Amino acid sequence: MREREIFIEALSVEPSERPMVLDQACRGDAAIRAQVDRLLAEHERQESFILDSPPAGLDATEDQPLLPERPGTTVGPYKLLQQIGEGGMGVVFMAEQTQPLQRTVALKIIKPGRDTRQVIARFEAERQALAMMDHPNIAKVLGAGTTGEEGGRDTGDRERGAEKNEVPRSPDHRPPSSNLGRPYFVMELVKGVPITDYCDQQHLPVRERLELFAQVCHAVQHAHQKGIIHRDLKPSNVMVAEYDGKPVPKVIDFGVAKATAQKLTEQTMFTEFGQVIGTLEYMSPEQAKLNQLDIDTRSDIYSLGVLLYELLTGSTPFGRDRLSAGAFDEMLRVIREEEPPKPSTRLSTADRLPGIATRRGLVPGKLSGLVKGELDWIVMKALEKDRNRRYETASGFAADIQRYLNDEAVLACPPSSRYRFGKFARQNKAALLTATAAVAGLLLLVIGLAVGNRMIAAERNEKSEALAAEQKALSLAEAQRERASANFLRARVAIRELMTKLVLRGRQMPSPLRRDFSDQAIKYYQTLLQEENTDPTLRYETGVGYRTLAMIHASWGEIETAENCYRQAIAILEDLVREEPSDQHRQQLGYALARYGGMLDGVGRVGDSLIALNRGEEIYDELLADTPSYFDYAFELAYLLKFSVSAHSSTGNLPKAEQAYRRSINLFQRLIDGKVGPDPFPAAHEGGALLVQLGQTQEIWAKALAEAGRFEKAAQVMSDAVSTFELAGREHPDVSEHANSLANARQRLDEIRSEQSKVGEEELSN
Repeated sequence: MREREIFIEALSVEPSERPMVLDQACRGDAAIRAQVDRLLAEHERQESFILDSPPAGLDATEDQPLLPERPGTTVGPYKLLQQIGEGGMGVVFMAEQTQPLQRTVALKIIKPGRDTRQVIARFEAERQALAMMDHPNIAKVLGAGTTGEEGGRDTGDRERGAEKNEVPRSPDHRPPSSNLGRPYFVMELVKGVPITDYCDQQHLPVRERLELFAQVCHAVQHAHQKGIIHRDLKPSNVMVAEYDGKPVPKVIDFGVAKATAQKLTEQTMFTEFGQVIGTLEYMSPEQAKLNQLDIDTRSDIYSLGVLLYELLTGSTPFGRDRLSAGAFDEMLRVIREEEPPKPSTRLSTADRLPGIATRRGLVPGKLSGLVKGELDWIVMKALEKDRNRRYETASGFAADIQRYLNDEAVLACPPSSRYRFGKFARQNKAALLTATAAVAGLLLLVIGLAVGNRMIAAERNEKSEALAAEQKALSLAEAQRERASANFLRARVAIRELMTKLVLRGRQMPSPLRRDFSDQAIKYYQTLLQEENTDPTLRYETGVGYRTLAMIHASWGEIETAENCYRQAIAILEDLVREEPSDQHRQQLGYALARYGGMLDGVGRVGDSLIALNRGEEIYDELLADTPSYFDYAFELAYLLKFSVSAHSSTGNLPKAEQAYRRSINLFQRLIDGKVGPDPFPAAHEGGALLVQLGQTQEIWAKALAEAGRFEKAAQVMSDAVSTFELAGREHPDVSEHANSLANARQRLDEIRSEQSKVGEEELSN
């Protein structure tokens, strides 16, 4: 249809440019122009609390009954002044509160005919979500009640109940369309405009846009900490209003929010199987699936990335015209699979670049150059299809923005030595001198050791030739050789420890510099193996060194390099165990096998993973048989078995997975209860870390049960995991891992229960 093509073309330009575009496209055809204008007006109606102007026409339709509430009527202690918004389930009025204090508020009432149990539950969830949050960049909930009740039952006013942070629930027993009326709630009136419109209208430069966006990230982080995932972040849900002359963004409309931390309402509410929730242009790849059972806080990180993309370029990564080109399934496929262009690339190919640059206070060439590089990296990290590669938290996203604003090295950058070194040199001149001195000292040490090694070999040969002539001199030379070998060994150990500290713990140093240390370490170990391959102590140090390097490269995501180092370490340690099966040799071999097997399981190589994990389990069983109360052996076996649960589950061998699960949690629980090892805990395994490991093991087994369709048991085990993470948070608040683990475990518990309900309904219908 021609109207549809013109409508899509109009959406691709700025509102101020649309009249000219429509005049050219419609060519004087009044009927087509009227139809397109109607489509544009309908498109502008957003499902949010606050709109810039009331929707045109308040008359009743067949699908929407006439509202009994109109401007001038009173709902509880609120006098309705003007309808300012309308969503799928509610209508928003600007209202004046008359008692116990006078102020202007936004009041949202559920629509007549929409008060089904599911809609009421969603409405209630939205109110509870807002009530749990208290942040300057999130619109505040002020009260609640039910229409038709005497006095309006205004029971949630923050001034009278802020200390409890409570908003009472509407009656759960009320049937749809009851005479008791429809629920409403009252929130802060945000007299603002969408963040993208505000930035364009004020011609804000890129720096000020980033500062506003960072505030939005902190607001979203607050919601995540309260256990709420927004799931529909977009410009119309991030309003900007000026307070005392300063712009303040406010996140609104939690109507499709998902509670990760608790059930928001006692009424039944769940996302049906096959339902897609969100706005297409801002939807994360995991949302663009017909079964949204695995949404977590990183979905909002993606939507924030789209919002930042639009603030920089004036358009979303996938525009409406691109998404509307195919069927609905094709739209979802584009979001899930296609890589969007970098912001700088989008700007370089934009026909409207002059207008976009002007609204950012720059000339076109400077805007593209400003965005290219660091801002590209930040945005594209947030837009990663694999959510494991996105920012872990919204506050982490904001922190990288702040690093950019402070001219510091951003975490999102690719491994460019020139970039990292330049940033580090400008910001950390003293640290650079220290690092340079460390590098020089390390190289001198390596050279000295090599020369010393050659001298020892030469001395050994010379003294051997003089053995018959001078026994006393030989004895003296032997003593000197032994002292030199001992010093050489101490130097090797010192090098390994120095490498480990500088590469693994030297987080303030640039990544390329740490990588240089890693490369030097690999070359050093290889050289020593070639020269002294019969020295057991040297081989042990080399094997442990390779294992350390493997763990470092795995943490950087360099799986191939990590695997090569793991294989070197395991081969060396296996040889040592065959020659001398000491506890030390066996423990280090088991340690390497556990980490290697866990890494392989994480990249989907389940068969290879099980080979390594089974061998490691045998070793730790032998060690525990000899020393049952040794803490490190029990911990390492429990840690290894956690990966075995995942690997066996992936092969469909649930009995084996359950056997590994029960052994793992039994060991972790005995460690937590102090029945194994010293008291207090060793520093590396304090109680909070043990609880987190136990909860993660429970979570892995619960997911395996859910994938096998055993939803009731899966819900029970996932509930145990939630309780474990909660205990870690209460007793060990300094352990950082429990917060995100708790939020994600609660989210997965909710999804398992939803899927269980869906299966139950299908069984009843059959």
